[in-house]
Amino acid sequence: MRSPQTPTLLTTAGVLCAMFAPSLVQAQVTLDSTVVFDSATSLYTYSYSVVNGSSIDLALVDIPVVANPAAVSSIVVPTGYQSAFDSGLGLVDFSPVLGATGFAPNSTVSGFEIVSSFKPNQEFFSGLDSQGNSFRGVTTAPGSVPEPGTLALGLTTLVTGAGLSLRRRSRRTA
Repeated sequence: MRSPQTPTLLTTAGVLCAMFAPSLVQAQVTLDSTVVFDSATSLYTYSYSVVNGSSIDLALVDIPVVANPAAVSSIVVPTGYQSAFDSGLGLVDFSPVLGATGFAPNSTVSGFEIVSSFKPNQEFFSGLDSQGNSFRGVTTAPGSVPEPGTLALGLTTLVTGAGLSLRRRSRRTA
């Protein structure tokens, strides 16, 4: 038997689906990446392809990197695109130059590269389409590398904790 609230719940669910349907189009943007390490230079090359599976032009793609002036050694973009690196915010931006076709709907644009000494990490990229809607996804980008002092502190804490645990166990059995 149906409860009296069933039509209300179905209507609410339908309204919510209709409200969030436009954001599903924006979720069709991906940033494919490959990372190659050069042991001779100790640098990582991050190569990106912007895949726009939506029906709207993309205006900007932001990739987070370490907020450090040394985080990016160089940036390469294909013809018709430009880049910017903000070392204070830790962002690399890719965008079409004024008047260029850009990230057209249902297209893939390759040839974007970031060279960095920082190891790969999973990061959330973001951006805007030509109508001002934002999108977000996961990609691989230069991530922070723990400093030796942080690693030493973590190791000391771990060893101390293990020692205290063993000491307590030996007191219980005695």
